[in-house]
Amino acid sequence: MKLGFSYIRESKYLFRLILSLLPLQIVLSGPASQWQLFYNDRSQNMINGYIAIAITFASMIGHYIAPRVISKLKVRTNFLLMTTVFNGLSIILAVIFESLLISVTMFLIHVIAMAAEEVSRYSFLNDEIHSDKRATILSVFNTLESGVTVICFFIIGIISDNLSLNAAWIFHR
Repeated sequence: MKLGFSYIRESKYLFRLILSLLPLQIVLSGPASQWQLFYNDRSQNMINGYIAIAITFASMIGHYIAPRVISKLKVRTNFLLMTTVFNGLSIILAVIFESLLISVTMFLIHVIAMAAEEVSRYSFLNDEIHSDKRATILSVFNTLESGVTVICFFIIGIISDNLSLNAAWIFHR
């Protein structure tokens, strides 16, 4: 780990890239951890199993389309911006719409964008790490990302407890 931190500190570009990718966890953490509660509150029926299956398929779609869309863009960072916008908008719409079908559809669009962003983020990092310590450096990134996620979960939990799930999903944007 020490080698990974040293390499990241020495490479200013990689350091800035990693810092720029960490805030994406803020967009992703609420819905990823609370969707079961969110949809149980909105539905009289237990639909979590069906939503879980749909999430799996939506993730597969996101993983499938990411390289195809990225290859058509001249600037790869545009894809990260695009998926972040889709993530934010789809979650806001999932919260706003009263219709369960529309809300779940918006949530699944979020899942597609989230999965596509994940593929993009890791390919971006792999392309930018010019070291034989790539695995160590990616491990450092994953550790930092996990730390940010834990902080986000804590903040989102406080917002959910004191306001509502809706507020937590939108507010942390």
